[in-house]
Amino acid sequence: MESFKAFIFKERSLRSLIWLWGIFGTILLFLLVDALATIPLIKRIPYLEDWIYLPVPIYYLFVFYLGFFTDITPSFKSILHNLMHFIGQMAVFIIFMSFWGVFAIFGGTDYQANTYSMNQEAPEVFTEISGMDYPEGVELIHTSLSSWGPNTGKDILIKVENIGSFIDKATRKYKFYEMTMDFPNNDREYLGYGYNPFEETQSPPFCIEAKTMTVKPRYFKVTRELVDPENFCGKREVYYSQLKRETELSIIMVILPNEGLVWLNRSDWF
Repeated sequence: MESFKAFIFKERSLRSLIWLWGIFGTILLFLLVDALATIPLIKRIPYLEDWIYLPVPIYYLFVFYLGFFTDITPSFKSILHNLMHFIGQMAVFIIFMSFWGVFAIFGGTDYQANTYSMNQEAPEVFTEISGMDYPEGVELIHTSLSSWGPNTGKDILIKVENIGSFIDKATRKYKFYEMTMDFPNNDREYLGYGYNPFEETQSPPFCIEAKTMTVKPRYFKVTRELVDPENFCGKREVYYSQLKRETELSIIMVILPNEGLVWLNRSDWF
């Protein structure tokens, strides 16, 4: 403890203070901004979620700028000294981000649904995951990202006006099975299969008789609102297809012809 106090209150030159705060100040600011980014209100404001981290590099570059001009007459020696400081700072940042990255991947749980950025990216994500064109004139019902430690699930639910045409295109590209889906139960006995076709699916928290759920994205617990889509829960006659199945990846598409709905899910498992 005494050694820590001695390190904190040690007298330092202006240059040393600037470069010290270039490291610790940047890390503290990043942690503060990262905590603010998990607030639900931030995610509801368009573009703010994408730009909220901008003050972090601005702060670091400002401190880096000050470090070069602490000398009235810069010389080759002072420039070299600053360059070595910069290399040392980058090494500290890389080590910090490595530990923070492991914590962020394995130590958090989160559920984000229908944010502005998700809604804007839904057509592109649908095409990327399914390998099919995003249908024209559709209504985006739901889009979400679930994170449970290193395992994630990405969901898109759309209402297609001309569902017959979409089914024709989908069945020509992939093999579909007609079955009864009872979300979220999916018991084997009425599906008629020797296995649960949704077993490897990181499903969204639909139809669980709850209005909210508590998650811990990073540092603090937050409450997320839950909304069940209409005409989705319970027993439904569907077309089911496993678009891709790998060791750590599962992609499924479920078409509800009577309801005109298409559910696309991508599940990544660690």
